[in-house]
Amino acid sequence: KLTPLLEGAPNFRSIPGLPIYGVAIPTAAGLRRVLDALGAARGRRRVVWVNLREEPVTYINGAPFVVREAARPFANLEYTGIDATRLEDMEARLRADVLREAGRCGGQVLVAHEGAGFQVVDAWEGASEADVQTPAALYAELAEDGYAVEYVRLPITDEKAPKDADFGALLDKLWRPPTGAALVFNCQMGRGRTTTGMVIAALVTLRRAVGAAAASGGGSLRWALPPAPLPGLPPWFVAPAGAGAGADGPPSSLPPGSHGAAASADADL
Repeated sequence: KLTPLLEGAPNFRSIPGLPIYGVAIPTAAGLRRVLDALGAARGRRRVVWVNLREEPVTYINGAPFVVREAARPFANLEYTGIDATRLEDMEARLRADVLREAGRCGGQVLVAHEGAGFQVVDAWEGASEADVQTPAALYAELAEDGYAVEYVRLPITDEKAPKDADFGALLDKLWRPPTGAALVFNCQMGRGRTTTGMVIAALVTLRRAVGAAAASGGGSLRWALPPAPLPGLPPWFVAPAGAGAGADGPPSSLPPGSHGAAASADADL
């Protein structure tokens, strides 16, 4: 069972012993609950939030919505190869389209929710200027409210490996995160892409720690499991009993793009 259970933030979880977290795409209220749980209110702790969704998202009354084909309401639209700049431009245009549609329909827009038994349930939602936000605008609002959150958009196609450029962008972002920062990943359901991001973040975090320990001890910067837990790292990150230092550790250079040795499914529109 996942704990804590945060309303509006399905599948919220962490890697034991590391400041790395995953979650499905949250509601606006759920996002605040996650940031509160991580101590980001009033700037007490930095949070780097990486959104791995590939589809354009818009928030209406605090709930995330995406565009889907009417004949395939539960199938993701794929935009393989799209970059964050283009995707966020699409989200801005989606928000404008929603507001334009609402203007023709008495300030409301027709959306589809997922009901029991995977049934599509139509509903009208109020959609004023204040009711409709892009993800970037939502995170900017949270920052203005005093939450120490940095928003990163890195679109990755569902059920596919990240592209080389995606790996590079993640490494550049994760190699030297702010001191004490929490790293949070989300996709749609908080499973596939989110887990991929969490694993990459864990590997980078542990690699940085091993490199820093080796550098401080005058050793080489090769991958090696420590014989005893390193300060600040989980107790499970050690060499197997009796194996000695460096077990299971093939030599490794620093990751490409690094700068040093020490570093509720969506409703449908």
